[in-house]
Amino acid sequence: MGHFRDRNDHMLIGANMVFGSYDRMRNILVRDGMSFIGICFSVAGLGVVGYQYLLWIKYGLWSPLAFRLVLEFVGVREPLFAGQAAEKISAWICDLPLCGVLLAAGLVVVTFGVAITAGGCAPWSSEKRPRGISGG
Repeated sequence: MGHFRDRNDHMLIGANMVFGSYDRMRNILVRDGMSFIGICFSVAGLGVVGYQYLLWIKYGLWSPLAFRLVLEFVGVREPLFAGQAAEKISAWICDLPLCGVLLAAGLVVVTFGVAITAGGCAPWSSEKRPRGISGG
């Protein structure tokens, strides 16, 4: 019975797949977990837009929902800063539309999860590198 490795460095033994290393498994779990959280944030952002749309259809008015409402809902106060510039930026972020903040947070979380698990090395060896791609 032979052991084979696929392109993701998984050892295939019959019908079972064994991960090549603990680090690879941790990276997969982190990337998939962060992607799941990011997708949840994005779906929540779309849900907020859907809720606003239903209110608009029912009452004929678009009711803006600011990110500040979430902070108030969970009982958190707006952060206070010593500098006036930081205070303005904080107020600006709290006044952003909730759906935009959730969608942006989802994108940032997914991107961060993929970035921290990226190996930084190409899947090919230096002697099998395609033309035009330099090694680093």
